[in-house]
Amino acid sequence: MKDSPAIVTPDETEPNRGRIVSDQETEPLVLPARVRFGEAEQLLADIAAHPAEAPLVIDASDVEQMTSAAVIALLSGISGRGDASQVAIANAAPDFVDAFNDLGLFREMMKMEFRT
Repeated sequence: MKDSPAIVTPDETEPNRGRIVSDQETEPLVLPARVRFGEAEQLLADIAAHPAEAPLVIDASDVEQMTSAAVIALLSGISGRGDASQVAIANAAPDFVDAFNDLGLFREMMKMEFRT
């Protein structure tokens, strides 16, 4: 199997944000502490760039603030992949969970696999 090239979104303030590499099981997409509109756009692009047949792991351990735009972008990106069960959330911070709950989307969030 040919490895896909790494896709790196540089950000000097949060160097791991938006990082996707060929081995998705060991290198998750890491969400920044504040996931706002700009980050939501990048998140959607990163999810779209991720191979559809490969599981996607999103590390939400650093999330302190997540806007409704970011929640919708995440759900939209996952929906575009076709199977939410192929998406795992690693180490979900309480504020990540609260962002979904505040919008009444807790049930949608629970369709994803959660890892600690």
